[in-house]
Amino acid sequence: MPARLPLIASSTRRTAPVRGCCVCSRTCPADLPPSSLKENEGGKKIAPKSSSRAPKSASSPAPSASVYSKKPPSSAKPEVRLPTYTYAGYIPKPTVVYVETEEEANEMVEGLNGAVGFDLEWPIGGKAALVQLCDSSLILLIQVSLMKKFPQEVKQLIEDPAVPKMGVNIRNDGMKLYRDYGILAANLVELGVKSPSAAVPDTHAAGGRAPLVAATPWTPRGGSTAVRPQHIRAYTLWRAGHGLLDICVRLRSTANPLQESTVITYVVQALERDPGLPFKMRALRALVQTEPGSWVRHRDCVAQWEAERRGVSG
Repeated sequence: MPARLPLIASSTRRTAPVRGCCVCSRTCPADLPPSSLKENEGGKKIAPKSSSRAPKSASSPAPSASVYSKKPPSSAKPEVRLPTYTYAGYIPKPTVVYVETEEEANEMVEGLNGAVGFDLEWPIGGKAALVQLCDSSLILLIQVSLMKKFPQEVKQLIEDPAVPKMGVNIRNDGMKLYRDYGILAANLVELGVKSPSAAVPDTHAAGGRAPLVAATPWTPRGGSTAVRPQHIRAYTLWRAGHGLLDICVRLRSTANPLQESTVITYVVQALERDPGLPFKMRALRALVQTEPGSWVRHRDCVAQWEAERRGVSG
């Protein structure tokens, strides 16, 4: 009696024709109907090419929606917010000088260095009344409405193309200055494009009615005699730690600096006319002794202040 073959498990039994090779999953020519076969150049029946990729299972989970909605990490740098600038917090604190005469205006404007801030103020329907010029250490308020003519040195500075004049809505100020005084301002730099938040309409140029703030001359705190602006500027620079030669240049120009003895006299006279100005006695003595002629002129004054215990020791 012939031996019986072992039974094959039902899970591996071939119950229906499989349209694919058991090895490579490609369609075998023997499993295709004759109508689907093509002939090659030799007349031999061949099967059409099919993709070797396995079909996707119906039970395969679909990709999560979060895969498509997740954005790549941004490479943009976070916005940096800088603090609002104010001259009141600038160190050393700038000196504000109110000028009412042509002579003082011509003298003070020579102390401005580099690019300057520029602005005008005027009453409604009137001529430009106040010219404002400044650098990093000096703010000049020049009341041209009180002068018989426009200061010549101020005019030359405004018309100098080598000196940038910066401001907001500065074109209106330049046009106003030309209409009122025939001064053609050069090298005007508009700051409104650099800081849009500062580009507010010019009240007076636009015909607004905001009142002008009346400036008052600077008066000393401890005496009745007014201190000349140039003396206060020299004192301020000295107190801020500037050297004597640097002060000579800043008060006039690099090409034509003031004499050292002149600057020393300015500082001493500022202290004479305003006893409330603070200073260090040792630093004042060293300044006056820098130039022999100045020591001869001012040593009695220094000795008197030492006896009165003026200034800070050290």
